[in-house]
Amino acid sequence: MSTTLPPASLPHADTVPPLHRFTVEEYLQLSRIGVVHADDNLELIEGVIVDKMTQNPPHAVCVTRLNRLLLQQLDDRWSVRSQTVLGLADSLPEPDFVIAVGPDDRYARSHPAPADTALVIEVSHDTLQYDRRTKGRVYARAGVARYWIVNLVDRQIEQYADPDSAAVEPSYRLKQVYREHETVTFQPDGKTTISLKVADTLPPP
Repeated sequence: MSTTLPPASLPHADTVPPLHRFTVEEYLQLSRIGVVHADDNLELIEGVIVDKMTQNPPHAVCVTRLNRLLLQQLDDRWSVRSQTVLGLADSLPEPDFVIAVGPDDRYARSHPAPADTALVIEVSHDTLQYDRRTKGRVYARAGVARYWIVNLVDRQIEQYADPDSAAVEPSYRLKQVYREHETVTFQPDGKTTISLKVADTLPPP
């Protein structure tokens, strides 16, 4: 069942009429019948189809570096998925990275869900506030356990944990910031360790 997005939740709400909200299934149906294509650079966020920002060169460098660093540290018990869909109840975001329980073939028929996901990473420059607020709310509501923002503006990694999915405005209770000279370490299963020097993930200043 589809609903409408009330104007009050949008910028310039006094001039914007209600928008049609799509369910995940409706959005997938648009893809199946060819209305939405994989190369359209779109994603479904809280029932609304939105444009994804085109990657600028610093963003692309950071994604390339992170991909190499993560693959060096994670074996095939984990699936390192870059810019692919994360399946949520009301959204189909395409984060820069999803670290999901492996192997890769586990997701041949369905996208990872929050229960499969150890870590979601977004690389942020022009989208920093959007990734903090909207994406943070989306991931917290879905119960994604841990969310990182690689903040290219302030040259730091922001780690969010302990989602409060039941809050009126879902968010993460815990936030820790790692500066450029620091190292962020995470054990997704208590055994495997992801350890990243923040400076190694960033493009040249």
